[in-house]
Amino acid sequence: KSRYTPMATWSWWDDNKWVPYDLDFCKKLEEANQKGKTKVKVDDERFVDLKNMLQRRYDDTSKRRNIKREEAQPMQDMVVFLVGNLPSSLEKKINEALGLISAFLTPKVTHVVCNKKEVDTNQVLVSKAVGLKIPIVSEDFITAVIDEGGLKAVDIEKYTLTLRNTSNRNGKKCLEQDKHEHEDEDEDKNKNKNKNKDEDEDETEEDEKKSDVNINTKKVEKKDKDDTMDVESEEEEAKDGLNSFTSWTGVLNDNGSKYPFYLNIILRNKVSGSVFGSLNWPTRGNTTTQMQGNITGDTFVFKETHIMSGRSQLELSTYQANITTSSMKGSSSSGATFSLQFTSKLPKVHYPFITNGVSLSGVLYQPTTFKMELGIVTNKNFSGTLTWLDDTNKLTGSFKGKDISYSADGHVFTGTYEPGQSTVKGKVTGAGEGTFEFSI
Repeated sequence: KSRYTPMATWSWWDDNKWVPYDLDFCKKLEEANQKGKTKVKVDDERFVDLKNMLQRRYDDTSKRRNIKREEAQPMQDMVVFLVGNLPSSLEKKINEALGLISAFLTPKVTHVVCNKKEVDTNQVLVSKAVGLKIPIVSEDFITAVIDEGGLKAVDIEKYTLTLRNTSNRNGKKCLEQDKHEHEDEDEDKNKNKNKNKDEDEDETEEDEKKSDVNINTKKVEKKDKDDTMDVESEEEEAKDGLNSFTSWTGVLNDNGSKYPFYLNIILRNKVSGSVFGSLNWPTRGNTTTQMQGNITGDTFVFKETHIMSGRSQLELSTYQANITTSSMKGSSSSGATFSLQFTSKLPKVHYPFITNGVSLSGVLYQPTTFKMELGIVTNKNFSGTLTWLDDTNKLTGSFKGKDISYSADGHVFTGTYEPGQSTVKGKVTGAGEGTFEFSI
């Protein structure tokens, strides 16, 4: 039985960033939430409304701040590479603990997990991990990290595995020596075989060269087919619309706070179902994250692997959606819900450098259109609605001289109007960061 009980973190929004409550109050909120309570006292002036996930004031309940709850992440920042015959449930454990499983053994891997009985039978991969100075551990290590609530609480030495036959397998140098020995043996066999041929020496050499050219050509062609994601060769498009070079637009609803975002699919491998692309959050500091996922049937599971540009503190999430024709709906690992709609096709380009194991990064800039409608204007104040990405929110604001400011859905817009001009330009702060411009 696990000795670790996941402790959720509770935070409140202070107009610029999420601020965690102290540990004791987090425990108090978690206990109240588990018991189904709807109200928890913060101090004499404020309380937490658990039903609506808000912090309110006793003297004016309309004054409020958003709060959020985040599950514990015992495997956060861990990237594991699996070797050998391991339990099928291990991948599920790692995913639920928000760890990442790498398909390739690269320097980004933090731990290599191997079956205890198969360390020596997987000497090539294990020796490569030793060369990269990546610890090799048993599957029990993963269980211990999850049970203890994090990597720091586990003594890794108890779970570290080593090659048993170290005298014959000392890593890369020994492996290279074995490789050359085998190559020499093969060369001797080929020489003996060639001596028995009836053809003269010149014809034999010429045939061998032709044979080598044909073999090498076939290998290159196979690599292009299997390893390179050649988009131009894919003529038929998927019926679900999730094709390479497509852009999708949607809204994420996180406890009442709504965030517009773009999903850009750069590459989709129809054979394996793997998908590569990016997510862009225009109201979250115009942050762009790299995305990779997999499509199985009508289910699309994808995760943000790292931040490419924008806010370095943005929380990365995993998403699962049910796909219908040109649209999808689903939820994130943090409990938020979202919907996406196919928007447009991106220009098709052949990328010969995109092969298995290659790491890519970049920057995506994409504007978000919005519409303001003013309903009531009194003195220097006004109210109305703000609509973007088919999502409408109430707005309130004021103007003084050339300055105008208004807020909607946790975002604060501050701009300046120059007499004689037809546009207002300014900055966005609050729940999102960026710039804006609208025409009068």
